[in-house]
Amino acid sequence: MAHCLVVGPSVNDLDCLGSLALAQVLYPEATIAKSGRLHPGAANLYTLFRDHLSLGRVQDLKGLQVEKMIVLDTRSLGKIQEYLPVLPSLPPSFEVWDHHKQETCDIPGALIHEKPYGSNTTILALELRNRGMSVTQPIATIALTGIYADTGGG
Repeated sequence: MAHCLVVGPSVNDLDCLGSLALAQVLYPEATIAKSGRLHPGAANLYTLFRDHLSLGRVQDLKGLQVEKMIVLDTRSLGKIQEYLPVLPSLPPSFEVWDHHKQETCDIPGALIHEKPYGSNTTILALELRNRGMSVTQPIATIALTGIYADTGGG
């Protein structure tokens, strides 16, 4: 069975963790994986809220047939290299949610959702609002922490 996989860059910071948390709601059918490397602040937040997050590990993806990969908080293939060796092949379809407009996208054929916001989490939060979707208080806390950290608050 082919899957949808959601990932962030190889080092997950607070904004990436907030994006991953909101992606759980936006893509409930997807497998969502965290990097093996978390920024220290993101590691602390993850420890506090791990029971509210359904994030797999890279090693859990081994052999997973991925039909679509959704990439958060980057548009660089180099920044998601951690995930690719465990997959049998490069996914045929990519979707990118990213606020780094200055970066060039080198992900083949990616559909890009971009906005000039200070955090990537904001893009996903507004998409959830536009779709009339709500989040739990713990997921909102994780998301707001990501927004706060990436917009000069932390």
